[in-house]
Amino acid sequence: MSDQSWKQLLDEAEEAFENRDFVRAEVVCGKAMAAAEAVLDPADIGYSKILTATARAYAGQGRDEEAEPLFVQATEKAADVFGEAHHEVSRPMLAHAQFLLERKRYDESESLFRQAFALREKDFGDVHEELIRPLLGWAAILVVRNELSQAQLLIGRAYDIAEAKLPADDPRYGQVVQHYVRLLRELGRTQVAGEILERAKARGLK
Repeated sequence: MSDQSWKQLLDEAEEAFENRDFVRAEVVCGKAMAAAEAVLDPADIGYSKILTATARAYAGQGRDEEAEPLFVQATEKAADVFGEAHHEVSRPMLAHAQFLLERKRYDESESLFRQAFALREKDFGDVHEELIRPLLGWAAILVVRNELSQAQLLIGRAYDIAEAKLPADDPRYGQVVQHYVRLLRELGRTQVAGEILERAKARGLK
């Protein structure tokens, strides 16, 4: 098998995730791992990506006890390849953080979102689209805790980055606007929320 085949299989797994076909995703991830083992050096980031996808497939089926060790292994693998302080470590870390958030393990989830944010900010700077995902995840936990003013700071920063770096047709832009407008309305800042929504529509947000 070629190096490309495991990557194509991971793309196929992503399609299965989009369709919420987690059993199919698991099967495809198994094929991706077999393909990777045939061509990749053991010290390759591809294994971290496959482990992360497999963990997501297990989690989607409610197989949390099998999923969580794989999230940890995926993060450790990325750290082995690039070093613990590299932004690539944040990719499996964020998947694990989301897993924990969805299971209401907020303290553990927040710790990982904050670590992922710090890794990305260190490598990418303080105005980069790669900061948006950890900012939104971290903010989601603050919203659950009703720490809305702190959440506004994080989502506001994500919004500023999205305005500066993303086109209106990027799904992340729409996601940030949606989260920010919702929070501002919850805080009673309906006029500001309306202005942001109108600005986004003027940029071409559907």
